[in-house]
Amino acid sequence: MKKSITLLATFCLVAIALFGQNKPENKDLTGRVLHRSSINQEKQKPGDRTRHHSVTDFTQKSDRTIKLKSGNVIRQKIDYQIWEEYNAESGAWVGIYKDEYAFDNQGNITQQIAYSWDAAVGEWLLNSKHTDTYDANGNWMSGFGYSWNPDTGQWDPTNKYEATYDQNGNQSLSTSYNWDEEAQIWIPNSKSEYTSDAAGNTTQRIDYDWDLVAGTWIPDFKNEVTYDANGIETQLVAYYWLPESGQWLPSSKYVYTYDSNGDLILETAHEWDTVTQAWISGWKYEYGYNSNRQMILYTYSNWDAATGTWQADYKEECQFDSFGNEILDLSSVWNYETNQWGNDYKVDYTFDYDYLFEEVLAPYWLKYYGYFNNKILSSTFSAWDEDLSQWVPDDRDVYFYSDIDNSGITGNSLTPVRVFPNPTNDLIIIELPTFLKSARLELFDIQGREVLATQLSSTRSHIPVGMLQSGMYYYNIRQNKSFFYGKIVVK
Repeated sequence: MKKSITLLATFCLVAIALFGQNKPENKDLTGRVLHRSSINQEKQKPGDRTRHHSVTDFTQKSDRTIKLKSGNVIRQKIDYQIWEEYNAESGAWVGIYKDEYAFDNQGNITQQIAYSWDAAVGEWLLNSKHTDTYDANGNWMSGFGYSWNPDTGQWDPTNKYEATYDQNGNQSLSTSYNWDEEAQIWIPNSKSEYTSDAAGNTTQRIDYDWDLVAGTWIPDFKNEVTYDANGIETQLVAYYWLPESGQWLPSSKYVYTYDSNGDLILETAHEWDTVTQAWISGWKYEYGYNSNRQMILYTYSNWDAATGTWQADYKEECQFDSFGNEILDLSSVWNYETNQWGNDYKVDYTFDYDYLFEEVLAPYWLKYYGYFNNKILSSTFSAWDEDLSQWVPDDRDVYFYSDIDNSGITGNSLTPVRVFPNPTNDLIIIELPTFLKSARLELFDIQGREVLATQLSSTRSHIPVGMLQSGMYYYNIRQNKSFFYGKIVVK
């Protein structure tokens, strides 16, 4: 039975098995393998909230901190979340997995411990653990995975991941290792090399596998990305390595089309035909938005070569409350016999409206899950029962919070940073105190999407913003442990 998509990476878990490619490991945006226990149960629905094959599937542009998007300090943090299954006989929800989280004073997630429920003993049993480290600039540097050994009562290492950055702060390398229990050493497993352009956009990623016998890295896959003049991704071409000829051969191509607001409206996938030496249409996603630029519809279609037409497959429709929170995902599948859409599954979300989303500290992947302006409490997956002609609950994620000391993880409300003019037409001037030299500026739209990011190399910087749509934006300025935020309006 299908499982609901989890908060652990809506934007990252994509099925690249199309066109004969091997299905990849579940990885986050930097290529680090995801480790949540429930992910191992393949809790995933067909769609997500962004382009399904893109540079963000392999680039370093992952943010592992929850950004403060306004002058509100963080008031709560997620302590743990529980995945529950619905027991139809008893009519009760039964816990299956639990994840506990720990954060540092910069909002970075530093530890995640996964438990599984043992019904026989009636308690949560340790399952796995993952820890993360960061450098002084908040860049993720390494992650270590462990499994719980009930016989020894200790954590046994399983894998680790490391990242390297260039002088511009762009990730240039990620490497994974597996722990050899017998030899008590780390064995290389895979690595990815990244190339970035002058604007910091990742233009190429090459994946390698470690050949244990030869003791060397063997090329595996390569992705090349094209951007337009505004730095928007327009195309991704994937290649596979043919060791017999020592060459890269084209595998698949993904082309992205945007509307005048810069929102993705069409994604098409193509397969390379080795016989005709040409690209053949494979599938496409079409996206629709409301007046607030929130995605309310996307449809998936396959190309029928026999008829030369697109055949609808499934679609997802989203509904929002008056506060801009996504409260419902409704998925439908196309019935080729009746030529009609039929219910498939749905996901319902609940919120605590006393808290804004930016006032809650949570795992970094939560902000990729959907459109949330308030604190999320639960997401419930239900499947459509054709025999009963009704929705049947299947599983849900429930989130548990606690208050935190505002002297801990928070932004600076009495900021010595000056950002002017405000409102502005074409540029903003940022004046920093001397201790904030070389800080980083990040700008977000009202939906929390990053629209601009740059290093501030001096105490007074001129930042062009005339290319942005008119409206309100939130800025973060951070350097090491100093963090300032506020709002600007572009006219």
